[in-house]
Amino acid sequence: MGIGIMHRQHIKGFSLIELMITVAIMAIVLMVGIPSFTGTINKSGVASSINDIQTSLTEARSEAITRGLTVSVCSSNDQASCSGTWSDGWILFEDENENGILEATTDMISVTQGLNAENELRLVATSTSMIQYQNSGYADQTATFIGCPGDKDTQYSRAVIVSSSGMVRKSRDSDANNIHEDSTGTDLTCP
Repeated sequence: MGIGIMHRQHIKGFSLIELMITVAIMAIVLMVGIPSFTGTINKSGVASSINDIQTSLTEARSEAITRGLTVSVCSSNDQASCSGTWSDGWILFEDENENGILEATTDMISVTQGLNAENELRLVATSTSMIQYQNSGYADQTATFIGCPGDKDTQYSRAVIVSSSGMVRKSRDSDANNIHEDSTGTDLTCP
């Protein structure tokens, strides 16, 4: 019997220099990627909020025409009465006597819960908490609902615009400056 020959195994791994280079590359990728990822999150959150209010306003107009009476849309922090801000949520209800009050005999059409805490939805109109649609489909006022991201970056702000005819449309960036405009062509702003 002979003595066994020992084989030397090479263990492969990273050297300290290779590890430092890898960490540096990862840091650069994260520095470039995180801001664009944050922008995507902001844009998505605002788009969701704007889509929700647009859907509700379109529904209110349609219900007013279908039911042949006034339908009110108002901000609601308790989802049972007109109160709070648009960020708290909103309700749609039949408003037969056009007084803007949700009464015990009133038919509630829909309820929308509050928005993500990172986003804000505000209304620029003559009335700060309510829009009423007449049975003709006309709105009692023009309005602009502006959705702003938590960091107030106007590049990601969007709006829903209600005309006096009751039509609802989304804002556009008609001058290609990366900021959407309201119905008068003025750039949207976030407070």
